[in-house]
Amino acid sequence: MNGEWSGVDEHYIQCLMEDSDYKTAQKELEKFIINGQATDKMNSYLKPLYIRLTDSDKGYADYHHKQEEMTETKLLSDLIKEQVNAPAPDFTLPDLNGKEISLAALKGKVVVLDFWATWCPPCKASFPGMLKVVDDFKNNRNVVFLFVNTLENTYANPHAEKQYKQVSDFMTKHHYSLQVLIDRPKMDDSTQYQVMSEYHVEAIPTKVVIDPEGYIRFKEVGFYNTPIEIKEISLMVKMAAR
Repeated sequence: MNGEWSGVDEHYIQCLMEDSDYKTAQKELEKFIINGQATDKMNSYLKPLYIRLTDSDKGYADYHHKQEEMTETKLLSDLIKEQVNAPAPDFTLPDLNGKEISLAALKGKVVVLDFWATWCPPCKASFPGMLKVVDDFKNNRNVVFLFVNTLENTYANPHAEKQYKQVSDFMTKHHYSLQVLIDRPKMDDSTQYQVMSEYHVEAIPTKVVIDPEGYIRFKEVGFYNTPIEIKEISLMVKMAAR
C-alpha cells in the first residue's frame, strides 16, 4: 500500500471516531479491511469500534472471524483473475553448499521462487514476511521455497567468485535458515543472469509460484510483509496445490 495514502486513510477513520460517528467509521474500516488496505493501526480500531456500538465485546470473536473470511474471499477472487498458466523453464542452480538443485527434480511439489539480492532494500524488507510464509508451510513436504539470489555482482560485487561469500555472510548475519540458490551470470561480468532471464524477471523482488505439474500459476513483483500480503502469498501456494 502506498504509505502516503495509508496515512490519509488512518486519519479519516480517526476523524470519524473523534466525531463519534462510529457506525460510519466501522463501515469504512470494514471496507479497508476486506480490500486489504487496512494498516495495523487501522486494524487496531476494529474492536474498540465494535464495543462502542454494542456496549460489549460479546460476539466480537465471531464478528472478527467473519471479517477475515470476507477478506480471504476477496483475495481469492482477485487472485483468480491474476493466475497465469505458462510452463516453468527448467533450471539447475547451486545452493550455498554447492549442491545442484533442479526444478525438474521437484516436480509434484509447489515451488515458490523468490528472486532477490543483498543490495536490494525491498528484497530485504520482504524477508520477515516470507519467513512467516515459510514457517506456515514448514510441515508440508509438498511445498518448497527457493530464494534465488540474482543480480548480485552487477551492483554489489564485481567478482563472480565472491558471490557465494557475499550471500552466505548476509544469511548468517541475519540468522536466516532459508534455501538459497545462486543464479549465474550468462557470461563473466554480465548484467544478464540465467534463470532471471528465463523467467523474464524485470525487477526484484519477484515471487513466482509453480504448481506440481510444472506450470507458473502466479508471478508477482514487490515485497510482501504486511499481514494481508503474507496471507496473499499463502493463498497463492494453496491455490497452486489444487
